[in-house]
Amino acid sequence: MDMGRIGRWVFSVAAGLTLLVQLGAAAQAATISAGGYQTCAIGEPAGAMHCWGAGNVGQLGDNYSSHRAAPVAVVTPITRWSSVASGENHSCGIVGNGAVYCWGYNNFGQLGDGTLVSRAVPVAVVGLGSGARQLALGTDHSCALMQTGRVNCWGNGANGRLGSGQVANQSTPSEVLTLTDAVAVGAGQGHTCATLADGTMKCWGLNGNGQLGDGTTTNRTTPVFVSIGVPVAAIAVASLHTCARSSDGAALCWGRNNIGQLGDGTLVQRLMPVGVSGLSAGVAALVAGGHHTCAQTGSSSLKCWGYNATGQLGNGTLVNASVPVDVISLAAPVGEIAAGAYHTCARSGGGNRVRCWGDALYGRIAVGNTLAGTPDYSTQPVTISGLPAPARQLTMRTATGCAVTTFGSASCWGRNNLRQLGAGTAIDHAGPRYVFGLQSGVGDIAIGDGHGCAVRTDGAVWCWGDNTYGQIGDQTTIPRDVAVQTVGITNAVQVATGLNFSCVRTATGAVWCWGQNADGQLGDGTTLNRTQPVAAVGLGSGVIDLALGDRHACAVRSDGGVRCWGYNNGGQLGDASVVSRSVPTPINDGFASYVAISAGTVHTCALTTTGQAKCWGGNTYGQLGDGSTITRATPAGVATLSSGVLQIAAGDFHACALLAGGTLRCWGRNNNYQIGDDTQINRLQPVAASNVAGSVTRVVLGAQATCVLRAGDSAQCWGANGNGQLGNGSITTPLRVPQEISRWLIGDLIFRDDFES
Repeated sequence: MDMGRIGRWVFSVAAGLTLLVQLGAAAQAATISAGGYQTCAIGEPAGAMHCWGAGNVGQLGDNYSSHRAAPVAVVTPITRWSSVASGENHSCGIVGNGAVYCWGYNNFGQLGDGTLVSRAVPVAVVGLGSGARQLALGTDHSCALMQTGRVNCWGNGANGRLGSGQVANQSTPSEVLTLTDAVAVGAGQGHTCATLADGTMKCWGLNGNGQLGDGTTTNRTTPVFVSIGVPVAAIAVASLHTCARSSDGAALCWGRNNIGQLGDGTLVQRLMPVGVSGLSAGVAALVAGGHHTCAQTGSSSLKCWGYNATGQLGNGTLVNASVPVDVISLAAPVGEIAAGAYHTCARSGGGNRVRCWGDALYGRIAVGNTLAGTPDYSTQPVTISGLPAPARQLTMRTATGCAVTTFGSASCWGRNNLRQLGAGTAIDHAGPRYVFGLQSGVGDIAIGDGHGCAVRTDGAVWCWGDNTYGQIGDQTTIPRDVAVQTVGITNAVQVATGLNFSCVRTATGAVWCWGQNADGQLGDGTTLNRTQPVAAVGLGSGVIDLALGDRHACAVRSDGGVRCWGYNNGGQLGDASVVSRSVPTPINDGFASYVAISAGTVHTCALTTTGQAKCWGGNTYGQLGDGSTITRATPAGVATLSSGVLQIAAGDFHACALLAGGTLRCWGRNNNYQIGDDTQINRLQPVAASNVAGSVTRVVLGAQATCVLRAGDSAQCWGANGNGQLGNGSITTPLRVPQEISRWLIGDLIFRDDFES
């Protein structure tokens, strides 16, 4: 797209339905469109189509019926799309030769394929052939402007919205009567409008609120002239109101106005056009959503008015506005604009960066959300989609995951209620987002329940998120939504995070901790919270591995010994007691020698020098893997894993072991399929994670989810996904095959500064 021609672009939308309509002599091609419950965009690779949001009736075109909170590719052999438009639950696109394809809901024949069968992949609109140059989709009808200047419509025919002189539904296109020289078309909930080559404007269909602009409330089955009195350069058709841009840059609106969507400072319905307050000149583009309207007035200036209950006006409030208000923090230059029923999107900041704001339900603004009452797990491994480079390291905890890429950047996804993603917001994200300040140079990363920390290659430590107990280590208790440096640490090589505390291992093998300390989990011999690092006493140097549970910590020394400290209600310290310790205390395991350790909520697992897996602590769900549910205050061997183990990992209430040859064995709680054996049966001893294909090189565990790195640095996850913690862009319906999506639509590469409410 030529970003230098930005003043010639404008969008129209109906019931949250967006399409591009012309500014000047001819319609331009829309490359982003916001519908009622979904959003679609054309981008990289050049001409590729991606959609996101609600997918229950196939409206994402990915051959599934799943909601997606991150973009997925439309499944089609077509490699180059030129235009896209979205209706309430269906979308259509134009390909290079002018043919039209549609997908999604088809109850009224709005897909135009001669049937009433909904489609999860694009199907050709029959009878149009080629030559379409612009699309307009209403709630449940569709229209195409042809190169000849004629307009064809199909779908729901109620109130005459198809312009054929009839009110019957049509599953194939028919020409709108009396239109031979149209240059743009727009569709609303039940009405349709077109601008003509001579600057006049005609509308037809539903008119109960005066949205046809002819001074009446009479429905029309054929086009009638709008009483506008000035030459029209562009139109924006919404649910029950209509707006136009005059040739001299003024914005005018008419129709329903119960929540200020006409922008004239009143709530009075208008049967003929009235001027929008403060926009008598200088308007470059218009877009109308379900019940809100937006106008572009400069390269970085966007104003919106009307309904704002979900933040779709982008001004940082949820207050309706009857006059235009500024969209805040919009990066220049502003490109295409699209408005949906309850959300708004724009290309902004150049290139393919798309930003959306407003209602996040079903993932329509691609920031992730939880949809109550639907499955929130995946029984099969799904690919973490959209990392800017292959993952080198993974970390999980509770409902959040993070990765360090081969480029050294840190990205996180999932739950974000305490800003633990470090992305500058408090909105859950079902796809990876850069941790601000850590786009390069990251050597190690760990995510806690509400905060995260990373070690940079220079040995400095940076943390973000909740800081109630000082767990960020910056000498404050101020929460941070982007990474800030922890004071006093310059030679860290490993970082670990617990519930509300953090620890690092330094290059000399010392351990330093900070944050909450009510149970002695900082290991400094006190129970005082610390807002900056303090040394864990008695360890000295020589620590080679470090692990933190919810409220306890453990370290492996170079001599093979293990010491633990903190909360010990379930025997997770392994010292044959249930007494909490404020200083590191040796576990009770005779002469066993260890090389690695991992800590869960109330249990701990470790790997011996002989390749044996051992666990101790709470065992309610069989997370110790010894074939029982008996709590153990000293280490016990995991059944069948007396040798050959390469890595051990503990989650909240389950655990996994990576074996030689890249196979995976897991055990413990399995309520969200986190064991990976395609069941929800708790396992008291290890079973094969049968759903994992390929050779595993690393495993990490969240509260009720599991992630692995596979040979070739492919990262996959399965299990609980209610907050998007699997990182695949989905938050609801179980996925049975991995879904990879195009890099241009992922993370902060495209959603760099979302307008979220």
